[in-house]
Amino acid sequence: MEQEDRMLTLNVCYAFTDSGGEYYHHVLTSLVSVFENTQSHVCAYILHDDTVSAQAREDFSLIAQRYGQEVQLRRVPPFSIDISENVWKIFGKGAAYRLFIPELLTVENVLYLDSDIICELDIREIFDQDMGEAVVAGVMDSGLCFDPKRIKRMNKYGIDNLKYINSGVLLLNLVQIRNRFPHFASDILGLIAGHTFSYPDQDAINLYFQKNHGEIKLLPERYNFLLSIDDRAYLEHEQYQGKILHYTDSKPWNMSFPANVHYWKYYARYFSIKETFARIEVLKPTEYAYLFNFILRYPKVRRMVKRVYSVVEYGLWRTVLKKIGYEFFLKIIC
Repeated sequence: MEQEDRMLTLNVCYAFTDSGGEYYHHVLTSLVSVFENTQSHVCAYILHDDTVSAQAREDFSLIAQRYGQEVQLRRVPPFSIDISENVWKIFGKGAAYRLFIPELLTVENVLYLDSDIICELDIREIFDQDMGEAVVAGVMDSGLCFDPKRIKRMNKYGIDNLKYINSGVLLLNLVQIRNRFPHFASDILGLIAGHTFSYPDQDAINLYFQKNHGEIKLLPERYNFLLSIDDRAYLEHEQYQGKILHYTDSKPWNMSFPANVHYWKYYARYFSIKETFARIEVLKPTEYAYLFNFILRYPKVRRMVKRVYSVVEYGLWRTVLKKIGYEFFLKIIC
């Protein structure tokens, strides 16, 4: 069965712009979470513009080699429609690059993921969903669908709020989209240019499929678990397992809250542990313990910790570790 899983290729796609030179770190971290939790062969497509650096290209290549997976980069063409730069101030122009998926990829289906997503499940679960005649599958955006002001705006544009999906996780039936919507990208860019949307590409995608009778399949909430800064950001760590975590409000790299460790543990799998802890905001002891628990699963790191323990001859660490014992220390945090 495991061999069959490896023979099956699952296509995932990210799209972003990187003028600061480090945004690709988040894409890479999300990709590591996919590779770590998925048994099947994965081909990841990265849609980008000229802002993606040579270092980013090298890192994507290295992570693919490390996991025995595949990463392909695709350059997004210039927009055919003139859109004011003000439209992209909040969400960024890279958010619209996903619109070019049908023309830049030749595969039959693909799972699009935002860069601020962590997968704590095997993504084959999503591909196993019965799409029927649906052109797209996604999760209802519960944060917006039941907001009275948002409902009023949706009704103004003719959007059914109970079928309004978050565009951060989209399973796209590319065969259906190419056949039925040959001008997909230009059509939606036209909608963005002609309307004042609160969420430009997301609103436009929902409006486009609903008005053109493109069937939308609603997926279970755990396939796009929206982490806003409320009680969802403060659950027990076990409650985040088996879900796709979407950091929709403040990002892990901008603000500290318990759910962030699910981002940082995958960040540490590629970037150095030293760099990881240099970037993390202050966590509670229980969050550090959880992060160490994940890191110490790997023999190389365990040996390093043991070596550090064996050479420390003074100070607090020596006092504490000698008092509780190394094995007991590992038992506590593992």
